[in-house]
Amino acid sequence: MHGYGGLGASGDLAQNQRVVSFLRGLPHAKVLNETGALERGPDALRRHGLSPLRLDPKEGLALVNGDNFSTAIALDVLYRVMQLLLANIATGAWTIELLRGSNRAFHPLLSQVRSHAGQSEVSALYRQLLDGSRLAYQELPGPRRRLPGEQVQDVYSLRCLSQFEGVMMETVRRALDVITVNANSASDNPLWVPEEMATAGEEPWQWVSGGNFLAMHMAETLDSLRKIITQMIKRNDRHLARLVSAADSNGLPPNLSIAGETVSGCAFKGVQIQSGMLEVYSMVLAAPVTTLFGVCEERNQDITSHAVTSGLLALQNLELLRYSLAGNWLALAQATEFRGGAHLLSPRTQPLYRFVRSQSEQVRSERALAPDIELLASSLKDGSAMQVIREEVFHGDPADNTYAEA
Repeated sequence: MHGYGGLGASGDLAQNQRVVSFLRGLPHAKVLNETGALERGPDALRRHGLSPLRLDPKEGLALVNGDNFSTAIALDVLYRVMQLLLANIATGAWTIELLRGSNRAFHPLLSQVRSHAGQSEVSALYRQLLDGSRLAYQELPGPRRRLPGEQVQDVYSLRCLSQFEGVMMETVRRALDVITVNANSASDNPLWVPEEMATAGEEPWQWVSGGNFLAMHMAETLDSLRKIITQMIKRNDRHLARLVSAADSNGLPPNLSIAGETVSGCAFKGVQIQSGMLEVYSMVLAAPVTTLFGVCEERNQDITSHAVTSGLLALQNLELLRYSLAGNWLALAQATEFRGGAHLLSPRTQPLYRFVRSQSEQVRSERALAPDIELLASSLKDGSAMQVIREEVFHGDPADNTYAEA
């Protein structure tokens, strides 16, 4: 409940006032103490030997009239999006391998003749991640003939990944720049003009009440990050749909089911159905909020940003992305075994396979996969999966024994 209430126009009034109410020792204010228990604000202040804050005129407004919470949420969301973008790129490389795709779509020439920085960066990552794979077609030296029955050309969700995700990389970098400026800036209402900043003919130390509290930069940033999250979920759904389809997977069995071990042969059908639901749900959560405003507070706030609202939607969308990745990881681990084992994978994707198998066994018969998905999604939230992705997939030495098949 306490996350709601702000318009992001006069700053994050609802959220900031809760902090100020605690500092003032107001009887209704509560705080989570060091044990995690909810404690009355006045009691917590007394226990720490602190006196309630006493405010002079305008000081209360100065404390609440800022986009502090919007900036904090934007930074938290950005950090998580950056992590999950790396996880998604690693997952994309693993998918290319299992669908018997090619690394030729990431040839340096493509980035040189259309030199978007993000496209070039993502393309280089895919070349690195696919290097040494015995499942992906190693075609940088030149195109090779496909095996009988395999598709001659990769679909867009495989061969256009550097173009698709390169934009995400650039958006993330812009978001970091914008949030950095915001986090190191001052709000107003009021600010006082020092001598060196007085305009011509202006007496110094007069007050200025403008609109540095309007959280539009944070709202636009969060809107753009929510869109990235949804694009990743959509891509994952496309990949999963191909992995479970015998007509589209270049030789994998229907629904990744082990012949003779399952009754219906529908081992991963439910996971893909859920993936489609996640995509639609995520599309709703990606709708921009910066275009939604009315007239509030006696017609004073007649343009609003709703930055915190965008942040709350982003946190929900991130949860869907974690589930999306978890479902795809289960399918990819299953497909790895159908292709002959992890030793055929790139040295860069082998650690990800091993991590998934440390959390979930091969699906040999029909069973509930929800616990496995929950466990893997939690590992993306608590940092354990990201540690493997950072330290082994992207930064480890492929020649090290760490990359040997488990």
